[in-house]
Amino acid sequence: SLALLAATAASQYVKPGLSRRDIVVLGAVLAAMVAINTSRLILMGWGPTYFKFWHNGDGSIYIAAGQTLLIAALSFAGAHWAARGQT
Repeated sequence: SLALLAATAASQYVKPGLSRRDIVVLGAVLAAMVAINTSRLILMGWGPTYFKFWHNGDGSIYIAAGQTLLIAALSFAGAHWAARGQT
């Protein structure tokens, strides 16, 4: 997914190579994406109005923006955390 790509790119931007801490960060980023998407699916299941809002309406924009900000923040914060563990 794009979350894994973002986390890997952030990790390589901060420091080259892959460490065990980087794997932990990748797992956290992946878990965050699963949690967001699961929440969205639950909200869409509440009824047709909710489905339209979260799937095609303004809710889809909110979810996309929230996912982007959260994944970017987790990726760069995690990459810096992983880099600190190697010094």
